[in-house]
Amino acid sequence: MWCSGCNGPKLGMRDGNFQWVTCQARWFKTDPSRKLGRQIVYRCEISVFLGDAARNRVFSSSPSSPPASPMHQMYPRGNAPPIDPVLSLELRIRWLEVLLFGVKQDQATLKKETINNAKNNNKGSTTTASVPTKSKEEKEALVLRAEELKKKLDMIVDSNDGLRKFMDRYDRHAQILTPAFALSGASTPPSFSSMSSEELDALLAEMEPEIRAADRDLREIDILEKRGVLSAGKLADYEGLVPRLETLKKEHEEDLATAADLERRIGNVLRQYTTRIDTLSELFVEWNDVLLVAEDKVARLEREKAEKVRLGYSE
Repeated sequence: MWCSGCNGPKLGMRDGNFQWVTCQARWFKTDPSRKLGRQIVYRCEISVFLGDAARNRVFSSSPSSPPASPMHQMYPRGNAPPIDPVLSLELRIRWLEVLLFGVKQDQATLKKETINNAKNNNKGSTTTASVPTKSKEEKEALVLRAEELKKKLDMIVDSNDGLRKFMDRYDRHAQILTPAFALSGASTPPSFSSMSSEELDALLAEMEPEIRAADRDLREIDILEKRGVLSAGKLADYEGLVPRLETLKKEHEEDLATAADLERRIGNVLRQYTTRIDTLSELFVEWNDVLLVAEDKVARLEREKAEKVRLGYSE
């Protein structure tokens, strides 16, 4: 069976990839309220957006008989040829490009499509929509573009310390940086003039803690302003003391020089005192050694004298 909308096989789904399968057009003919029939026509419209814009498709509101085509005998039910995964991914990416940027076709592309369709019509084949020939830049996938854009943004963020810190902490302050109407999904900020009295009362009741906190903060700011926190105070009176401050600086520098001289002199005195103490200590040690030697000699002489007296050599 062939689709009554596109005069070609139905665009179906299997295993996550697009493929061309036999169109169940009888669902659409027998019962137009069935969701399957509407899905068939919608998918035919998708095939037009995916590049077969040069081919004229007529979506009939009333049921019509499918055209005779050799494709019906070539691909029986259940034996539909699968589309290449790369082509399937390209079709999906291009459909996302159409949703984001719209259909963008130049005259050269339309001319090539017209020539290709004329050749197909001359051959008598009623095949499905083929992806038109694109230049190298137009064949660039949306995923690659997104990756390049992400790399450029990362390079810009990495080159700026402040921006990098901001992006690192953005999630923490997202509620403050993002307006409320953007968080709620509204395209424009709400207008308070168009709100009813009940809505205003509910809004004020919800914002009561914030309003009271803001009023308290304003009162504290007013008190600080009255105390002169924001003013310069008596700072201007100190300008007359600048000459005295300069004089004190000079005197302080002179005192520092005098203190350095005194420290140097005290250091010299301490070094001399240390030298003399060391010399006296050495002399005391030598004198002690001399006295010990003299005492030993006197003690030996006394012992010798006592021994001679005992032996009768002397009185």
